[in-house]
Amino acid sequence: MNQICIESDIYSKNKIAKFLLVFFLLSADISKLINIGNINFFFVLIISTYLIIVNYNNNRLTFRFSKNELPIYLSALLLSSSIILLSKNVQNIIHGVKLMLIFFMIYPTIRSFYTKVQLLSLLTVNVAANFLLILGGKIVSDTLSRETGFLRGSTILNYAGSLYKVGLLVLPFVVWNLIKNNDNKSKNLILLILSIYIISFDGSRTGFISVILILTIYLINIIWNILRGLKFTLKSIIKIFIFIIIISILSIFYYQKLLDTNSVKRGLETINLFFKLNFDNFLVQADPVRGQMILDSISKIKNYSFLIGQGFGTTTTNGIVIHNAYLQVFADLGIFPFICLLILIIYPIAFGFQKIKYDNSMLPTILLLLVFSFIISLHPLSVQPTDWSFYLIPLSILMDNSNSNSIQLETNRYVNGN
Repeated sequence: MNQICIESDIYSKNKIAKFLLVFFLLSADISKLINIGNINFFFVLIISTYLIIVNYNNNRLTFRFSKNELPIYLSALLLSSSIILLSKNVQNIIHGVKLMLIFFMIYPTIRSFYTKVQLLSLLTVNVAANFLLILGGKIVSDTLSRETGFLRGSTILNYAGSLYKVGLLVLPFVVWNLIKNNDNKSKNLILLILSIYIISFDGSRTGFISVILILTIYLINIIWNILRGLKFTLKSIIKIFIFIIIISILSIFYYQKLLDTNSVKRGLETINLFFKLNFDNFLVQADPVRGQMILDSISKIKNYSFLIGQGFGTTTTNGIVIHNAYLQVFADLGIFPFICLLILIIYPIAFGFQKIKYDNSMLPTILLLLVFSFIISLHPLSVQPTDWSFYLIPLSILMDNSNSNSIQLETNRYVNGN
């Protein structure tokens, strides 16, 4: 009973600091607003340190840890150490240090001081804030948000390419709640619309394809449950039927506007090229720079970097680092750090699928981890907190639900009351 009270106290205190940590975690463009580069990383780090110190000053430093997290911590340590040891300049060494801080300062803070409900509530607030900024940009001033070239959109808090993540982080949970007929159906339906709108406004092909991936997996899950003979009540069948009719009617009347949205246009163009061309031509035509990066990194792995790479950041195309974290790590650092990255990505997903047998509410969390595994195939290994939010938040929720092996690591400042 005393342990429950301690945890409740930890979760309820410092609400402003906990809100600000998630706010900065999900605001990739705050550095432009303040005009200090990468400032959101330092804000997140400072607030994490503050939360740890405050709990230490309360005579008890509590970290939530599960033995299931050990492969993650070890892989993160080896990967970040490899970056530091195999870097040829200070900037890349700092990159490795930041990655280490993400896993050994920021992640433990999220894991220890936030509940699933708190995280989802803060993600919801973030969706509402960015939606209001988009509306403000259309009605008041384009300082708040604006549509840029190449069918992209951004807000003052998130540039194009990070804005879609605000909506995508919430989407799996919202769709899950609607499928399961949970309470607050109106709220979930509004959140679904806002999330899709934000993703579309960003215009990211990654966001568009991620939405298709999420909805496809949910559809497969529904069909699988039907084939397994799970019973659906008449009330739930009627609700699903009405929902499908409403979506169908809206699609019929507004399909042209849907097709004209940023992300749908760019996403459909990419999918069309995929089915028309062979692999090499698809890579080069769908995204010429990224396509050439993939070909260059594969060539370097074959010729120079299979066992040990030549240093982090050394594999480039036209002076730009490889926009595929898997190939970047393999080409720059060699096979062993590459295996560490694969463990970081695959292990939580496999662990989640093991847990889903007993708790199917874990599906939205696993979907976010799957989406992250896809996203980093199109981007370099980042130390941007917004990029890692797709990993840290679902990982924290997933491990928080594995209570059977969970322990508390506590350090008392005073021994025997002295």
